[in-house]
Amino acid sequence: MRVQDKLAAISAIRVLGLSLTTPFIGVALEEAYRVPLAQVSAYYVILAAMGAAGQVIGGLASDRAGRVRVMALSALTAFALLAAATALASSPLALEALTSLQSFFSGSFASSSTALIGDYFSEHAELVKAYGRVRVGANLGWALGAVVGGSLYQLLGLRTLLAFTSLTQLSTVPLILAIREPTPRSSMRLEAPSGPMLLFLGPSFLTFIIAGLMGYPLVYYFSVTLAWAQPSEARSSPSTALSWSCSRTG
Repeated sequence: MRVQDKLAAISAIRVLGLSLTTPFIGVALEEAYRVPLAQVSAYYVILAAMGAAGQVIGGLASDRAGRVRVMALSALTAFALLAAATALASSPLALEALTSLQSFFSGSFASSSTALIGDYFSEHAELVKAYGRVRVGANLGWALGAVVGGSLYQLLGLRTLLAFTSLTQLSTVPLILAIREPTPRSSMRLEAPSGPMLLFLGPSFLTFIIAGLMGYPLVYYFSVTLAWAQPSEARSSPSTALSWSCSRTG
């Protein structure tokens, strides 16, 4: 199997597990734990910040320790943190803290795996094709997880979903270790972004703000604001609202 296909499969499995739980942790915090909505919003801000920090640090670490090593360590640590979150799911503070730490290692995995693609493919056209294939795997995992996650959350509860998500992270480790460690083509240093990079980052920032609205905010919007306007299957709980919306738009 080609390295880009291995990475696509790994990304699909990882993101499938994470997308089963990430939108619905907010639902559980608001519904089951009665956490104020402002605190739930702050939790998702922390998730994003931890993920961004993990991407920077993970990229730097992979230059020194190797892409595959950082990916494997990130996946193992994410598994351990999610397993701990499963065991301590009765505490909202523990749930928020452990999943926020997990977001850091998800970020470090993302940057090191992206750098790995660049190490394997130096020619621009091949690089774009390989990265596109990996993104297809990740997007497929997100789509499937979001569609079935609502129903599973309603049927099984958050603790079971967290346990399944932790196992998906663990299951990727043998696949990661089967990838040959390349010689990094980048060096371990931080550089100030150039003018073209800044022009790229602006629209990207706005794009990911919109993408972020497709998670918990969409669940909350459908389940609370539009509950009166949706069919009975969408009104039954916030968790099924996202499944209903994905099935309608997919």
